[in-house]
Amino acid sequence: MSRFIPKSPSYQATMSGLLRLHQLTLDGQDESEAADLVRESMHEHWEGLSKVEKDRLTGLSKDLYEISDQVDAPVEPSNPQTHNKIAEAYHARSRGEWDRALSLLRRWGKYIPRALLSSQRGSIWRSLGEPAASLPFVEFASRLEPENGAYQATLLYALRGVYPDEALTRAKLVLREAEANSIAGVIYAADIVLESLKDCSSIDFATDIQNVIQVVELAMYRIEDADDGEISPLYSMIYSILATSYQEIGDSRKAYEFYSRAIRLDPRDDMLLSARGILTYGTDPNATRDFEEAIRLKSNLIWPYLYLAHHHLVNNRFEECRVICEQALHKVETERIKSQIHEFLAISLTALGYPEQVIRREFENAIRLNASSERAKRNFEKFETGLATRMPRRDWERVSESSMRKFGVQETRIDPDFSERRKLAFA
Repeated sequence: MSRFIPKSPSYQATMSGLLRLHQLTLDGQDESEAADLVRESMHEHWEGLSKVEKDRLTGLSKDLYEISDQVDAPVEPSNPQTHNKIAEAYHARSRGEWDRALSLLRRWGKYIPRALLSSQRGSIWRSLGEPAASLPFVEFASRLEPENGAYQATLLYALRGVYPDEALTRAKLVLREAEANSIAGVIYAADIVLESLKDCSSIDFATDIQNVIQVVELAMYRIEDADDGEISPLYSMIYSILATSYQEIGDSRKAYEFYSRAIRLDPRDDMLLSARGILTYGTDPNATRDFEEAIRLKSNLIWPYLYLAHHHLVNNRFEECRVICEQALHKVETERIKSQIHEFLAISLTALGYPEQVIRREFENAIRLNASSERAKRNFEKFETGLATRMPRRDWERVSESSMRKFGVQETRIDPDFSERRKLAFA
């Protein structure tokens, strides 16, 4: 399997130089003074590269040269051998053997339509964690086939990772001219605009969200009227966008409906299960089933663990709470959330009769991670008072289910894991 390369200063500088030189070539300035300065800078860094870095960047240079200087190169007739080699490249990509896939495409790419070849290269560079290197190839594919909705959407996705402001500008334009754009492009543009609105405090917020809903629902009707089975994967993203949009404007019933539609399409999506569970936590007993299913699916998200821990705590199921809390502490989360888990764990350990020093450590961790948590401090004081009076505590101050629900709805709005998981199947 290919491996990520630590981004040394020399590697980053050479990569930036190659991409800058490519843009200068596209602008007809490859023989300019600016281009010469870029080449000199790249030469200075070249000797500081490892062999793996040199090989990868040399391949990138060849591929960039191909799309800048050989736009009209014809596709050569294929044969059984070329079919096998192209299939080998696709298999290498699916196994994460990205360098091998790029090498095979470099050798046999002349038998692949130019737009498809460039799109594949862009996808591989994105998988290598190099969105800036991916962008020229995605742009080239979209330029060759501007009517291709997948390429249009993938271009927006690539821009979002490199030039987010430009991606948002383009996305707004796509939505304004939704009927003239591909369904895939419209859906991804809507996702970009929706994400931008989450950070917006405009008085027109609800109206802006309603506009996103209107555009996406019209796109959904366009899909329903189409007979192209290849469009169907878009439904999952449409339902997710609509669920999030309705949740943003406080329409929990519609949000629940669209989360449920998305889950029916993909019952193993732990993000959707977690989102639906948070939406109805404390008002629908099925919410805990969503969290349990997400955990059964080995979710890497913190949310199902946090909420199930709270559910067990408020129902005095202390051993189950302890187990879930200990699992949750291995997940990635903010210090504020980690503080809550330590607090839940401390209360459970107290009820289970664990040693004083073990319980005290958990309370101290909760306060250390979130010094502003007055509730954790008060519960710690109750624990210490209980020790002094030898009276077991049962009057812990606990977070209400409604407060937990509001907390989750607010926090998942800014959780990058949630937004990153909602993307097109081909993006």
